[in-house]
Amino acid sequence: MLGSGRLTLRLLHIPDALFADFYGAFCNRILWFVQHRIWSRRIDPEGPERIRALAERYVAATRVFAEAVRFEAHRPDREVVMMSNDYQLYALPRIVRSRLRGLPIVHFLPLHWPPPAAWREPLPAAVTALP
Repeated sequence: MLGSGRLTLRLLHIPDALFADFYGAFCNRILWFVQHRIWSRRIDPEGPERIRALAERYVAATRVFAEAVRFEAHRPDREVVMMSNDYQLYALPRIVRSRLRGLPIVHFLPLHWPPPAAWREPLPAAVTALP
């Protein structure tokens, strides 16, 4: 329960331009459409180079979250479990795992995971940027 000393709430600052690329452009214009299996229905779709650039920005923003987790995991007298939620934080568990081996990580997705075929069209443009 928040305020009991058992949970920590940490607000993060992500610069406006980075947040716009991370959330508004990559999460909502790329990942959301893949997650819902409607990739072909996008209006004014991004080209492969733009998707790759947005994927790099997505990773940069996700590293802000990972750094906050790393900080919390090293606080004394804390038993830390990382819990992340939804498609906006797909890359977070992998980035955190590369920095904190053995940390319990839970990622919750409130939707059905799309089959591999749903990722094949959009992913090649972004795959080189993802961790």
